[in-house]
Amino acid sequence: TVHLLFFFAFLLLLDLAIAQEASSCVDRKEPWSIGNNNKTRSWCNWAKKQDNTSAACASRNLYADCPVTCNRPCTQAPSVTPSSTGGGGGGGQSGSCEIVENKIDELE
Repeated sequence: TVHLLFFFAFLLLLDLAIAQEASSCVDRKEPWSIGNNNKTRSWCNWAKKQDNTSAACASRNLYADCPVTCNRPCTQAPSVTPSSTGGGGGGGQSGSCEIVENKIDELE
């Protein structure tokens, strides 16, 4: 029964970690490069200023970096790497795993 208790505690903590990460869902703020011409700008702000924000997000694949502007659920933290070529980007979710691991350590 102790293992079952730890299992349910783990599930609860995992759910809390995911909710915490989702609540910190933000657009990327710093400028970065996209495309072959390496044009650098704050792409989330650029997309907001376009007449058709949805089309702007699609044309530059801004969904991972601009989830608020592009009206998409947060599945990843925005990239924080400086100017990289190519579209989108997106970071990992290692923060959630660390939160869960720390909470489990506290229970033991």
